[in-house]
Amino acid sequence: MLKKIFCNYLLIDYIELVITTKCTLNCKSCANLMCKYEKTYNVDLKIIKDSIDKLLECCDEIKTFRVLGGEPFCNPQLKEILKYLQSPKVKNIVIVTNGTIIPRDKDLVKILKNKKISIRISDYDNLSSKKDELIEFCKDNSIICDHGNLIRIWHEYGDVKQYNNDVKKQFFYCNNNCKSILNGKVYYCPRQAHGIDLGLINDNEKEYINLLENSKETNKKLLKAYLFRNSPISACNYCKYATTKSNIIPVAEQVKRGSHE
Repeated sequence: MLKKIFCNYLLIDYIELVITTKCTLNCKSCANLMCKYEKTYNVDLKIIKDSIDKLLECCDEIKTFRVLGGEPFCNPQLKEILKYLQSPKVKNIVIVTNGTIIPRDKDLVKILKNKKISIRISDYDNLSSKKDELIEFCKDNSIICDHGNLIRIWHEYGDVKQYNNDVKKQFFYCNNNCKSILNGKVYYCPRQAHGIDLGLINDNEKEYINLLENSKETNKKLLKAYLFRNSPISACNYCKYATTKSNIIPVAEQVKRGSHE
């Protein structure tokens, strides 16, 4: 413990890795903006591996590595990604799925049996059409599956436009423990990551970390500052969450993909 406090020790409690923008659902108010993609894609495997390498070389411990999409089971290279995350530095790997796909690749199933890995089902009632089958599949194959409770409410994040928020107050109240890696960059939250990727939020290079361009020492220094950032990012003003403008809305309402409503 003293080593962690007094030495140059970098502990990341939680970080998300986006591996695809492909999804089996098109939720109107997706916090990660998946329905905004007209052309979905799987993130390049080399970029994912290089991102993991860069992150692991400069940090000492990652408690939870959350693998996201879109729908992560849409990426046929998921097994390669999970293999690559098998580092002593990574304590837990959580795959977040909407319960619409059953993994059938035998090699992937073997990897999923690792006790460090768990599947987390976001339960959207009837939309999670294979939820029950997936739970039984995990049970039969000794795969850890957290299916939790039915998700009953969503808070509105709003369309991606400027809201003239009190961003300091919003940043304080936002549950912003959701640092997100997309295409080799660490963003403060998924909305910032995908908003920039879609060209809907201005690309401010000072507000994210480009892991692939920096040295180990630079990444470590930047990550330490980023993890404890106490000032808003400009993307906060493109979001309603944690403001009085954010309403309770229907869960996972479906729209046409690429919708910019």
